Amino acid sequence: MRKKSYRCCAILLVCAVMVGLLMNVAFARASEYLMGYGVWATAKSDGVVRIHADVEAVRTSDEVGVSYITVQESDDGGKTWTTLKKYTKEELEMYEQDTPAYYGTFDFEDTVIGRDYRALVGVYAERNGGGDLRSVYTNEVTAKR
Repeated sequence: MRKKSYRCCAILLVCAVMVGLLMNVAFARASEYLMGYGVWATAKSDGVVRIHADVEAVRTSDEVGVSYITVQESDDGGKTWTTLKKYTKEELEMYEQDTPAYYGTFDFEDTVIGRDYRALVGVYAERNGGGDLRSVYTNEVTAKR
């Protein structure tokens, strides 16, 4: 009886692992156009907050990059956020053409030392008249000297 229980548990465990692997494969790609993306913030000296963006398309695309960045500030430890400025694609010029990927940074300098900052970043890829845009927040950082 005990051997049967162990065998049954082992079979269930193997099935659960296999289902998990299949699900990871099914969702490995972000979309038909975006393979993956990442955005994050770092606090540099003199109050500069640097926004990083890595955008990878599924294949070489007409355009890959950042569509917008909305910078937000919090003076209460991240409980509430105020939008300070929204930068457009044209202002940022954070994109590449005829490439499978874009990697870049943007420095926001209008900060107050000790306050928290984050950004909502629009990442995108366009190919043959179609495309995908995803909005994602960076981590929060505190402006420092």
